[in-house]
Amino acid sequence: MTAPAAVVPYHALHDNGFAFMAGNEFIRSGYRVHYSSKDCVRSLFQWHNETWNVWIHIVGSVVFLALFVTSVGGDPGTTTPHLNATSAANLVGVVDVPQWPMILFLSSIVSCFALSTTYYLLYVQNDSVASVYLQMDFAGIIAFIVGCYVPSIYYAFYCDPTCQAAYLGVVGVLAVGLFVALGVPSIGRNKVMRVKAFLGLIFFAVVPIGHAIFAFGFWDDHVQLMIKPAVTCSVFSFLGLFLYVTRLPERWYPGKFDVVGSSHQWWHLCVVLAALAYYTSLLDHYTWRSKVGCRT
Repeated sequence: MTAPAAVVPYHALHDNGFAFMAGNEFIRSGYRVHYSSKDCVRSLFQWHNETWNVWIHIVGSVVFLALFVTSVGGDPGTTTPHLNATSAANLVGVVDVPQWPMILFLSSIVSCFALSTTYYLLYVQNDSVASVYLQMDFAGIIAFIVGCYVPSIYYAFYCDPTCQAAYLGVVGVLAVGLFVALGVPSIGRNKVMRVKAFLGLIFFAVVPIGHAIFAFGFWDDHVQLMIKPAVTCSVFSFLGLFLYVTRLPERWYPGKFDVVGSSHQWWHLCVVLAALAYYTSLLDHYTWRSKVGCRT
């Protein structure tokens, strides 16, 4: 007979056969056990320790989906996504720079948040299901990172197609390699190892940025417009990552942030804010490239 769905405390996870969920001993309650897929979907409107993780990224998905639809709905040859009237007016008659990197960025963010939502809503069914959805979550995170790389590299090296293609190709290869590596349990199931793996892909950014500094000088717009989104995104991302790795604030007050305010929830919120900050900076990069074109 199948045990009924229940929300149990941390100490009951092993007894119920859900040891795979016992990843944070400072979250003392709110664990869903013996949930079917239908139970998981219904839990979208219940209080448990993943409720806010799910809803933060649902809201993030909706916001970026709206930006995506608005961008795709316009004519790429005559409109610029989400620019104010003054900026749009300044672009009349200038270079028709492709918008597809911006659209790719938006679609990658939507995919990341949607896959994250799916994972945190459904993974509690059993360890095998969790492994599948965890790999999907990893795919979404990789899509997020690649989506950040593409427009920055594309617009920075717009006038150097060889370097542009080379950097985009390397990012693609690294992304595929990372996805494969995360499929190895010793990496994908180890928090420290997977954080290091993701950071490896992220820190490749110093190579194209360093190239741009060498080619144009640190204060040139080429460089500043690459650094700005990287810095703004990093501020939120590393704040969230710090909380996630250190398990703050629940480490200080075990059991007090089980449902609201845990480190993982702050991490999810920081990721949404990082994506919004990055997108705002990318708009500046797109606007600049549209005005400048290729210098002779």
